[in-house]
Amino acid sequence: MKNPRDLLAFTFFALLLAGLFAPLHAAKDPLPPLSADAGRIIVYRDAILSPKLQPAVLLNGTEVGLTQSRYFFQVDRPPGNYTVSLADEAATPIQLIVTKGHTVYVRINVHSTPVSSEFYPSLVDTTTAKRELTACRYAEPEFSSAALAEQPAQARPPLRVLITYKGHAFEEEKFFALWDAWQQQGLLTYTRCPLPDDASRLEPSATASYDVLVMYDMVLEITAEQQTAFLALLNRGIGVVSLHHNLVAHEKWPLWRDIVGGQFLRTNETIAGKNYDASVFEHDVWLKIGIADPKHPITRGVEPFYIFDESYGKIYHTPDIKVVLTTDRAGNDREIAWTKWFGNSPVFYFQLGHDSHAWTHPLYQKILLQSLRWTADEAAQRRPPTTQ
Repeated sequence: MKNPRDLLAFTFFALLLAGLFAPLHAAKDPLPPLSADAGRIIVYRDAILSPKLQPAVLLNGTEVGLTQSRYFFQVDRPPGNYTVSLADEAATPIQLIVTKGHTVYVRINVHSTPVSSEFYPSLVDTTTAKRELTACRYAEPEFSSAALAEQPAQARPPLRVLITYKGHAFEEEKFFALWDAWQQQGLLTYTRCPLPDDASRLEPSATASYDVLVMYDMVLEITAEQQTAFLALLNRGIGVVSLHHNLVAHEKWPLWRDIVGGQFLRTNETIAGKNYDASVFEHDVWLKIGIADPKHPITRGVEPFYIFDESYGKIYHTPDIKVVLTTDRAGNDREIAWTKWFGNSPVFYFQLGHDSHAWTHPLYQKILLQSLRWTADEAAQRRPPTTQ
């Protein structure tokens, strides 16, 4: 290849192939620990054919994940016999046995023709699976929307939600995809409220249009007039769900920590005469979440679980919070989620939710949806009647 153009073309083609076929499994994506009394099933799809088609994986007839191209997920189960099948596919199901401490590998194969693609599961030996998994990324299991919603037996009107955001970069499309899905199911309607631009929405009359205020913003401040209007809204009564980095917001407004029940401190601070070190964080870690109050409506039906998220440590907490979720991970404070009241408004703070690893986790979604319902109901009961 003496011709420079040929050399350039060859180099470009080589780089393209490297990008398409280089190993994708990141070292920061370890699997959560396997409990001593369970076995593990890893489901993966290493083929890049028909990437838009993602048939659901069923384990003993229950949906446990989606077959995303070049992704894998794990399902931990007690020892026993299991059947793996694919929804809406004619492929023959496969049988497997789960034993304590051992992993079984299931590959989702794709047979494509010019007019169709057929998917079918197969058992794969450990050596082959580990080699093929180097081309795949870990993904939290995707669950059916119907299972996640778990609507109560008695139908209720859609919740009306106002979502604040901005002040911190995040995966906006993936974040709002969850809310779009719930809106399509008729569980809620939602309105986006970028701050500080639309901070004027946070005033007492908002209760006529919204049941719950979901706060995912991280703005440094709003004006004094907007703060006064916001406090009037909280004293009137509206459900408040504060998520993840919202704990870092409004650092120039000391009352904020009393509203949400804590604060991520950017610097060393003195609060009420006591010195506190700056808070710390760490991206991409596994957190084991425990249930501090299993009888609370927000945590009802939730068992301990692992989630890949961001840790927060050395958080300032107000003394009036009631902790409902915890973790024992080193570097993260014990408190993961709590409730409190401010004025006539019930407040739920939830540390989890840095990115789509959390938003697609079925138990994250369950907790979030139940928190919306609880805060909305509590606010409606406490809110004073409107005077004519």
